[in-house]
Amino acid sequence: MFGVLRHKTAYLAVATALIALVVSCVSTGAPKLSESSVSRIAEGETTERDISSLLGKPEQILILDKESLEHYIARLATRNPPDPSLIEGHYEVWTYSRWSHISSLVLFTSYETAKLCMLIINSDGICVKKLYVEERHMEF
Repeated sequence: MFGVLRHKTAYLAVATALIALVVSCVSTGAPKLSESSVSRIAEGETTERDISSLLGKPEQILILDKESLEHYIARLATRNPPDPSLIEGHYEVWTYSRWSHISSLVLFTSYETAKLCMLIINSDGICVKKLYVEERHMEF
């Protein structure tokens, strides 16, 4: 009986040690979003259809006029807002994001990546401006 109890205790100790070292990973958002995929989008050339096949459906679509779009960009990019240099008209703003979090239960750092992409598409269905940001953050 004590032999069985020792084996169960040993298995339990090994299982507990493995659980303590297990790494977990959670990702959400646009699975195709990456710096390399966004780099294939050419401002003034790439169409809505090309973008959809490259990145999939956007998470959000906003329809804004020039003034509203400039205010929207200024609110989002508070540090160094880009100058979109847009003519009067209506624009669609397509938004994509991808969040990944990797962590272990003990001993190792937690690692987080955020990828954000905003594409401004004119009334002809052409991307006139792309904004892409990727940030990485580590914690102990």
